[in-house]
Amino acid sequence: MFNYNMSFNEFFGGLGIIFIFFIFVFAIIGILLYVFGALGIMEVAKRNKLQNPWLAFIPVANSYLVGKLGFEIYSDEDNKNTTFPWVMLGLSACMLIIDSESELYGLLNVALIVFSTISYYRIYKYLTPKYKRYTVLSVFFGGIPLYFSKEMIKPKEDNEVNEAEVLKEEKTKKTENEEIKKEQPDRPLYCSNCGNKLTKTSKYCNNCGKKID
Repeated sequence: MFNYNMSFNEFFGGLGIIFIFFIFVFAIIGILLYVFGALGIMEVAKRNKLQNPWLAFIPVANSYLVGKLGFEIYSDEDNKNTTFPWVMLGLSACMLIIDSESELYGLLNVALIVFSTISYYRIYKYLTPKYKRYTVLSVFFGGIPLYFSKEMIKPKEDNEVNEAEVLKEEKTKKTENEEIKKEQPDRPLYCSNCGNKLTKTSKYCNNCGKKID
């Protein structure tokens, strides 16, 4: 038989234990999300040989690191901005000081989310064709998609070096072709003996057999 005469204190004491358990679980999940997100950001920073990639684990400094990657490293020359990473750092620092229940805190949080989203968008646009999907994921999970998709991470400078090498090779081939053309004299289009049309590689006329000079 069940005992339905549970006291008021026993009932709410049980609820308190359940409540504490859920807080503990959510805290663990939050810590894991933060750690994996920081590892993802740190991995990208290391691939690009940035100084102090461990800043990804520091709550305020990681905003600066995300901004630097998005607004400087993975941006085109025309779109680079060295100010925005510092703006993101300032927004993060102010949020530590301001009361979390104030309207100003909410505005700063929205501004930081916007800057972070743009930064992640630029990073993923360079790394993968699925950049829109990854950007949306990063709005909710930060740098976690970067950690679990390490194979797509490539440093910006490597691509620039490869492009330079390709251009250099194309220029070399073009120069070699021009030199070969200069060395080869202009060949007659028709045989001087019978008037038969010749190909560029013909050494003898295929009609009369005359040697092509």
